[in-house]
Amino acid sequence: MTEPVEKCGNGQHVKGCQTRQRIIDTAAAIIIEEGRPGLTTRAICEKAGIGKGSLYHHFKDTHEIVREVMLSFMEHYFGEMEHQSFTGVGDFFRRTGQSAIDETLEHMNIRERFLAFAEEIYGDQQLLAALVERHMTFRTALGVRLEELSGGRLPAAVRDNAVLAVLTFIEGMESLLHFDREVDRYRAMWDMTATLLTDYVEKNIERRTP
Repeated sequence: MTEPVEKCGNGQHVKGCQTRQRIIDTAAAIIIEEGRPGLTTRAICEKAGIGKGSLYHHFKDTHEIVREVMLSFMEHYFGEMEHQSFTGVGDFFRRTGQSAIDETLEHMNIRERFLAFAEEIYGDQQLLAALVERHMTFRTALGVRLEELSGGRLPAAVRDNAVLAVLTFIEGMESLLHFDREVDRYRAMWDMTATLLTDYVEKNIERRTP
């Protein structure tokens, strides 16, 4: 009897998935270390230890690789914040904002390097659609966690307003950290914001009468 072929999430054989991921990881390292000029198919193949045929089996060109690096980065960024455990509403707000600051600082180098790819990134409708979809998934996940921590008794408008406030802070803070590194100031700002949001949510949790 033939043994089943082990496959990974996208239906490829595991070895193919490992090669594909090695290409993405190698490209990310090149982008961080050398920027746009260093990202060539030859450099990727040499550093990943693969042939060009293997690279072109997975990707049409370097633009497709950049797309996957960007998506991989965003998945890690949002995933780290989505899979936290929280003890309550206050902990949810405090740790989500602080985690966003930590993740932004940790990946600041690759974020800055991505600026060199701005023209091709913003011209890639497939990439933009995927980024929007991932952002919406993250927004939904935050709403679900907040609803759970509120015991399922939070009005939808309050939940949506609170999540929007979190996302607005995260997006603004990400941009500002590119221009200055006043990290302690942003952490203090978020702690104050988290306190206000906690108070807002807890006051609006619907109380059930016995």
